Amino acid sequence: MTIDQVKGYVEAEIHTLQRAQNARVTTPEWLILESHSPFHLQVSPEAIKGGFFKRLTALQGGLDGTMFYTGAAFHTQYSSLLWRFNKEKLIPMMMEYW
Repeated sequence: MTIDQVKGYVEAEIHTLQRAQNARVTTPEWLILESHSPFHLQVSPEAIKGGFFKRLTALQGGLDGTMFYTGAAFHTQYSSLLWRFNKEKLIPMMMEYW
């Protein structure tokens, strides 16, 4: 969706809620709206063969064991799987350093 389409959709939903509550229908003031696309980033097969994930994983524990990373680069964009990664992989790695 374009930024204008997103704004239109959100404003229409706000108006629906306002009308459902018999409230005055107002248009929100947009302070900031940023695109989060592309949402699903992918690594090329060539980069994977070239050791992308090995180098990415090597970042864990950098800066003398004080720097750890998490996020979509280490797992998919689904938060439940990311929290599982954090709990089962990242936190135990951190505990080994401390």
